[in-house]
Amino acid sequence: MMPENYGMQSASESPAAQPEAKQPDTRLDLGRIREARKQISPVFRNTPQYACPALGEALGCDVIIKLETANPIRCFKGRGTEVVMSRLARGSDPKLAVCASAGNLGQALAYSGAARSIAVTVVTASNANAGKIDRIRRLGAAIQLVEGDIENARARAREIAVASNALLVEDSENLDTCSSSPITCHSSRRPASRRECACFIGTPDS
Repeated sequence: MMPENYGMQSASESPAAQPEAKQPDTRLDLGRIREARKQISPVFRNTPQYACPALGEALGCDVIIKLETANPIRCFKGRGTEVVMSRLARGSDPKLAVCASAGNLGQALAYSGAARSIAVTVVTASNANAGKIDRIRRLGAAIQLVEGDIENARARAREIAVASNALLVEDSENLDTCSSSPITCHSSRRPASRRECACFIGTPDS
């Protein structure tokens, strides 16, 4: 027969065998995200947002569409490059940066670099979008074309970074580019009422 208090515990007792709960070990924290927000130009933060009742009715929640193409480079990646270039501008390292890009990251880095007088080189495949290559050049970056695909461009960018002591900017590898991404959500200004979804309209290529 089991004792009367089997499976029960007094409120004054604490479980001795249970491990202490720990916060998940992640690369990001809210403090870093808030700090990153201060480094980003308002042209990337304050993009317009709209309620979409028809989609919300279909999904059973409030849907907010945030138009992440409404900024000078027409993509969200300027958030990350703003933070990266702000940190480089404040530091003592050479004011040089390099990335491999098929278009959007290169435009973003060129824009943020030019705003802070930082020399930027963008390595891209020779078959990349010609319009985006021209746009990167017009934003002030130097262009290096390589044969092959984006992986060949990344390898060349790493070589340039080592040879010239330039900052190698790799999307999602640089923690600053990750810290800036949640700001898309953080800058949503509508207070939550019921279950809410957010849709971000942007461009997927790098």
